[in-house]
Amino acid sequence: MKTELCIDSFNEIPVREQQELNGGVWPFLVAAALLVVNEVIEDWDNFKNGLMGRPEEK
Repeated sequence: MKTELCIDSFNEIPVREQQELNGGVWPFLVAAALLVVNEVIEDWDNFKNGLMGRPEEK
């Protein structure tokens, strides 16, 4: 039984092509932006208080 992997017939995918296949950085940035917007909307009053230098409401 062979325990070694034979990789002679495999070709390495260039980094640029890997990014195109995986979608690059944009999906991550869009998801992060949506999370931030969601948090601001859910706690709008405290967001406004923070911008005006007021203490947080609990």
